[in-house]
Amino acid sequence: MFFILLAVESSLLALFAPIEIWSLFANIINYIFTALFFVGEYYFRIHHLDELEHPSFPRFVRNLTKVNFSELNK
Repeated sequence: MFFILLAVESSLLALFAPIEIWSLFANIINYIFTALFFVGEYYFRIHHLDELEHPSFPRFVRNLTKVNFSELNK
């Protein structure tokens, strides 16, 4: 839903706002919104899904490098 809203926002700005405003949102502000969204999602998981393990980011990246993505398509 979040990314659909960003797409709608970008479309509306492209249609009705000056190009400078659209460019500011499309190239800077929306990336900030996305980063804040993921940080908020992480903190939500920590506080509301405390029965699950929450690895650190470096550990997450290490685990991700061990995934065999070709096996996921089967």
